Amino acid sequence: MKFWKRTALCLALCAALLTGCVPAADTASSAAPTDPLTGQEALWPGQRPVAVTIENETSSTTQWGLSSASLVLEALTEA
Repeated sequence: MKFWKRTALCLALCAALLTGCVPAADTASSAAPTDPLTGQEALWPGQRPVAVTIENETSSTTQWGLSSASLVLEALTEA
C-alpha cells in the first residue's frame, strides 16, 4: 500500500512540474511596441530613445520641437 501512495504522489508531482513547462501563448508579437519612457504606444518603433539638454536662457535661441517630444523634464541647474 505504501508503494502505491508513493507512486501516486510522484506522478502527481511530475504532472504538476511538467504543467509549468508548457510554452505560453505568444502575446508579445501581437501587441504594439511601447515607448520605454512613457509606456504608451511607440511612435517610431525600432528606434532608440534620445536625451537632449536644452538651455533655457533668454539669450539662447528658440527651442524648436519641444511640442513633439514624448517626455520633457525641467530641472534647475544653476542657483
